[in-house]
Amino acid sequence: MGCNKHSAVAGGHGAALSADPERARDVVATLARNLPPGVPVTAKVRLQASAAASLELCRRLEAAGAAAVIVHARSAAEGPSVGARWAALAPLVAALAVPVIGNGDVWDADDARDKARPRPGRRRTPEAGVPECAACAAARCL
Repeated sequence: MGCNKHSAVAGGHGAALSADPERARDVVATLARNLPPGVPVTAKVRLQASAAASLELCRRLEAAGAAAVIVHARSAAEGPSVGARWAALAPLVAALAVPVIGNGDVWDADDARDKARPRPGRRRTPEAGVPECAACAAARCL
């Protein structure tokens, strides 16, 4: 639900699925209902057009049975030349009971350590407003 490649979005997949929160919820609910017990379902999405829309989408995924939500800290319309907006994840981290895994501009292990929950050996204090996510994901859509 996070891929913003044209071929995925044009087919109604990837980030296009995030634009339809009820359909996205149905996908997660169907997986959670039909996978064997103990198999976690996660969903990767992007920030939506507004903070309220992002929160609504993530709450629906959580209610549908997602064990964690991975959130790319850019919207589908924003390309890689726009920096990831990690501070925009703060309301999600605060509101959701499931772990929020941040994604975007995680270039190496040091970046991941700095953006995830505090640990001994953290290189620097997080930027103001940047939430301490449960984990960080580094990924590329090829």
